[in-house]
Amino acid sequence: MLLEAWRGKVPFSAFKRIVIDGFREYEPNRLLIEKKASGISLLQELRKGNLPVKPVLPDRSKKSRAHAAEIAFEQGCVWHMDRDRV
Repeated sequence: MLLEAWRGKVPFSAFKRIVIDGFREYEPNRLLIEKKASGISLLQELRKGNLPVKPVLPDRSKKSRAHAAEIAFEQGCVWHMDRDRV
């Protein structure tokens, strides 16, 4: 279930705050964070705050992963809100 999607370029402190705010709003069992680039620092910071994080190692390019995820969306395996409703 995709509850929220966000994209943008912000300083790390703002990025961390956005993630923590989303965690508090949705209260997920676990946060999946890519263990690359700024994700490494984010994992460390969230662990300090005792948030349930799990590192994910990307095995392909972002474009390849997006195409693979597209299939799950098209088949209805992922529930998400329409952009018009957000």
